[in-house]
Amino acid sequence: MVYGGNAPRVSVVTVTNRPGSIDITWDGLRRQSLADFEWVLCDELFDWRAADVARHVDDPRLVHIPAPVCRDHLWNLNKAYNEALRHCRGELVVSLQDYIWIRPRGLERFWTAHQQRGRTAFIGGVTATYALPAEVHCPRGPVTIFEEPWAGPPSVLLRVDEDRFCFPPGVSDARPIHWEINWACAPLEALFDVGGFAEEHDAAFYSCDNVTVATVAEHLGYRFALDRDNVCRAIDHSDLFPKPPDWEERHGRFGPWDDWHRRWRAAGCPRFDYLRRAAAPGAGPAGPARRPAGR
Repeated sequence: MVYGGNAPRVSVVTVTNRPGSIDITWDGLRRQSLADFEWVLCDELFDWRAADVARHVDDPRLVHIPAPVCRDHLWNLNKAYNEALRHCRGELVVSLQDYIWIRPRGLERFWTAHQQRGRTAFIGGVTATYALPAEVHCPRGPVTIFEEPWAGPPSVLLRVDEDRFCFPPGVSDARPIHWEINWACAPLEALFDVGGFAEEHDAAFYSCDNVTVATVAEHLGYRFALDRDNVCRAIDHSDLFPKPPDWEERHGRFGPWDDWHRRWRAAGCPRFDYLRRAAAPGAGPAGPARRPAGR
């Protein structure tokens, strides 16, 4: 993989189809001790709010792009991740999902762990979930759902991710299942090596996107680690944006993912073909030209 001379070290990827959250995500990002990043925001609401997002962020590190949408599919998460990856230029991709506030050394911790573990490591963080930090003023706000854009960490803790908080302090070896992409990282070259995210899942079942990528990566020889001290603060928005009514019925963990896994193994455990390894991201036939939009 060839990176441009002016490429940042880190590409932060956020895929979203929800109003608001821009204030929360950007407030965490703008405080980062590692400032050498770009924020690739792949957004199903792009056409509606591009100008509002550009005004609020007002920073050249923003790369706001429209997310691909297929109304016939259950969701578009895997397609959106692949579209975002086509625009990434950083050596390291950090996945930061919406309605999450990150601490000032979050990106720095991932970059340091990446440098220590090398380009074969997929590294996860830990999530703690907090209550909404203010009264909801506008549930359909393009940038914020609050009366004013939110700044600072949420403070009322609801729960922690016990499966990951039980790890020892610092960075330690982990299993593929621990790579949870609400807050995690992987080398861009590795994600292209895997071939991207499994877009066929979007039509078949919900969730398990991270498990699939990690499963293919493990087969290709990549290793996994978890930084127990790199904790993000997710804001509970379940009452505002409830899951689809068929979420449990169509969730991958209730059989469909196992069916896919058996077919994948029977086919010889292939890489995906959504992102082609040989081409540099953001150029040529592997993806569209980089286009910072809405500015």
